[in-house]
Amino acid sequence: MSNDAAKLRDTFWLCLQDHPSNAFVRPAGGIVTSGYGWRRGRNHNGTDIDLNTGDTVRAAWPGKVRYSKYNDGGFGNLVVIRHFNGLETFYAHLSKLLVAPNQLVEGGEPIGLGGNTGHSYGSHLHFEVRFYDIPMDPERVIDFSANTVRDENLMVHRELFGLSSAYSSVAVTTPAVEHPTSDNKYYRIRSGDTLGEIARRNRTTVSKLCQLNGIRPTTILQVGRNLRIR
Repeated sequence: MSNDAAKLRDTFWLCLQDHPSNAFVRPAGGIVTSGYGWRRGRNHNGTDIDLNTGDTVRAAWPGKVRYSKYNDGGFGNLVVIRHFNGLETFYAHLSKLLVAPNQLVEGGEPIGLGGNTGHSYGSHLHFEVRFYDIPMDPERVIDFSANTVRDENLMVHRELFGLSSAYSSVAVTTPAVEHPTSDNKYYRIRSGDTLGEIARRNRTTVSKLCQLNGIRPTTILQVGRNLRIR
């Protein structure tokens, strides 16, 4: 899929949280100081949350760290997490990074400390929500006043992004989402399946399944979803 919202023709259904362990966690405790939208001649791709340098910044949902280093494109110290619900989140201007690429994190787990690095004028967290690297308005997904998602089910379509293809691209590269190829094999999860049983039937290990799919041995399997086994 292209990372241009104007070319997004289909509607995608995402289940943002189907279990308490997958519930949204506010990444920082301060108030929202600036929202998504056009600002100073370009699009502001996220929501700014007030904090003090050194305050703990937490993962919004469980997922796998895709990027954790200083970013020259303006983000400063940046963490990017790909979540099991299909979204990615960006955490920018951190003073310290607490996670490493490919690390699995739980929702609410500390991933960095707030700061003022990069193109920033005062300590704050710049927080983005993306789908296939296309930024969307976080406040259309999250109710920050209630510290919860607006709906457990998110229908992703072109209008959700608001600005079609006019969003500002950023200088950060994250690994592309893998799509099935002739070399990859997938198993559709059925009712009653466990990782152990799936591993045994497909002559692999639970550890390998977790590595291929970015999950933990304790992850709850969702019936009907595909699990990569090779």
